[in-house]
Amino acid sequence: MWPNKYFFNFYHEPLVFILIVPILHGCHGQLVSEVATTISFSYLAYYIGEYTGIEFSGIFSIVILGIFMSSIGKTHIYPDNLIKLGEIWKILAYFSNSLIFTLSGLMIAYKVNFSLISGREWGILVGLCFFIIILRLLVCGIFFRFLKENILHYDFQDYLNISFSGFRGEISLALSLIVQKQTKLAVDIRDGVLFYTAGV
Repeated sequence: MWPNKYFFNFYHEPLVFILIVPILHGCHGQLVSEVATTISFSYLAYYIGEYTGIEFSGIFSIVILGIFMSSIGKTHIYPDNLIKLGEIWKILAYFSNSLIFTLSGLMIAYKVNFSLISGREWGILVGLCFFIIILRLLVCGIFFRFLKENILHYDFQDYLNISFSGFRGEISLALSLIVQKQTKLAVDIRDGVLFYTAGV
C-alpha cells in the first residue's frame, strides 16, 4: 500500500504543474509575468505537497517542478527572456542562501548551549568532516575516468577541487533550522542537529 500511494503522488504532482504551460503562454513574452508565474508555482508546489491531502514532501514537490520546468516548461518561456529569467533565479538563490546562512549563524549563537557540548561532540564533528571528505574523494574517484573522457581538460587538480568543495550545506542548514523549531524534540537533540550541520 505504501509504495502505491507514493507512486501515485509522484505522478500526480506533474499533472498539477501542467497548468503552468497555458499561464506562461498567456504571458506573451512579458518578463515580469513569467518571473511571477515561476515563483508563484514554486510556492504552489510546496503548498500542494505539504498542506493538502496528497501527503507528499513539499521540498520534493519543488524538485519535481524543477525537473518539469527544465524539460517541458522552459520550452514555453519566451526565448529572449530565458537567460534573463535564469539570472533572476540565480539572484534569488543567492539571497536565499545568504538568508539561510545568516539565520543559522544567529540560531547557533543564541540557541545552542555550548556549555553542554563536550569534547566528545567536537570529536564527532571532526570525524564527520573527515568522513564526508573521504566519501567525496571515493565517489569522485569512481567517476574520475568517466569525467576525464567526457570533460575537456579534466585532470587530477579538478578531481581534488571537486572532492574538497561542496561543503556549502544550505539545504542541511535549512532543515536543521526546521528541526530547531520542533518543540516536541528534546533540546539536546535539536541543538545537536544544528551544531553538527553548521559545523560541517
